[in-house]
Amino acid sequence: MYQQFSATAPPDYGHNSLMGSLSAGPSTVAPHATTTTPPSQQKPPPLVATGDWAHELVQLARTAELKKHSLTLQLHTAHIVSAHASLEQKDKAIQDLREQKNK
Repeated sequence: MYQQFSATAPPDYGHNSLMGSLSAGPSTVAPHATTTTPPSQQKPPPLVATGDWAHELVQLARTAELKKHSLTLQLHTAHIVSAHASLEQKDKAIQDLREQKNK
């Protein structure tokens, strides 16, 4: 009924400092046993997805979409504020010219 997925790890699995610093929330990958045997002599076990990874993936996609919309709104707001400031500056310049003409 359910298909089990596995991924093979790169040859330097366990020795890459970047892999240790990444965190995707709750444990979504089975723990890796540390061995003292060099990776060239023994293949590391395959990674097996555990937990409700499909639900977590959907939540990450929704969060990314919301962040995208948030950034788009911030950009539009910045353009509006900039345009408003430009109009105020032009209005002040026109007002100054009118005052000079009336003198």
